[in-house]
Amino acid sequence: MPVTFLFSAARAAISLFTWAGKFLDEWCRQVMRSRIEPLKKIARSLREHRELILNYFRAQKLLSRGLEQQSQKSP
Repeated sequence: MPVTFLFSAARAAISLFTWAGKFLDEWCRQVMRSRIEPLKKIARSLREHRELILNYFRAQKLLSRGLEQQSQKSP
């Protein structure tokens, strides 16, 4: 497997994870400034489970990378 492919795949995984984290943080920040109490409750819950939510994106990337590698090995 070319080294450049590995770097680009790693960069894509980091950027997706970073983007998801920034999006979640910004959404929660905006909701907490609102006066909508039910949304604030959801935002608090999302903040408490932030790492678990972001782990989903890590796992999805690893799964897709593994499937891609498996398909490349098959003739």
